[in-house]
Amino acid sequence: MIVVIGAIIILGGLFLSIWRGRLPRFYWLLFAVGAAIGMVWELGFTFSHMGYPILPGGAPAPGIPDITDLPLYAILPLLLIVSIWDAGLFLVGLVIARTWLGPQIERRFSWAALLVMLIWGQVQSLVIEIYAIETGMWAYAPSPLNPTLFGWEEAQIGFLPQFVWLLGYCAFYAALLKLSPPESAPEPPASA
Repeated sequence: MIVVIGAIIILGGLFLSIWRGRLPRFYWLLFAVGAAIGMVWELGFTFSHMGYPILPGGAPAPGIPDITDLPLYAILPLLLIVSIWDAGLFLVGLVIARTWLGPQIERRFSWAALLVMLIWGQVQSLVIEIYAIETGMWAYAPSPLNPTLFGWEEAQIGFLPQFVWLLGYCAFYAALLKLSPPESAPEPPASA
């Protein structure tokens, strides 16, 4: 339930920020890009069985059905909601970089902006993964594609979730630079 409420808050916050003129309107398009990037890895993690339910303390949870045993129409709403969270997290990183470095990072590549977004991506990914383990929501299974970075409780913090956020922010920033309106085209007001 918290995942659904969070997705509603993310969408509402983005709507209000754009409507009040605090963020440019093309951020809706960036939000869609972020959700699409997130959906790619959500599908990958789900259907590769890398994420699994755990009990508090990190032990695998017996008797909890595998989400991939459900029909696709039952899985997609959950994956869409989680992708909304991914998109929101991408935008938070961008807003942090934009606040610190200025809106010009949206039109010209900046190593500093990319670094800010990458640091945000890595920190939030670690915090979310540790929170998921601590609350018994999920953990990622170690595998040759997901070697263990370090242990936490009885679960492992893996390489792959960190790596996908690194690649994801590189793709997101590339999309931002491509989709950002030119400087000479001022954005019309959102609405009165």
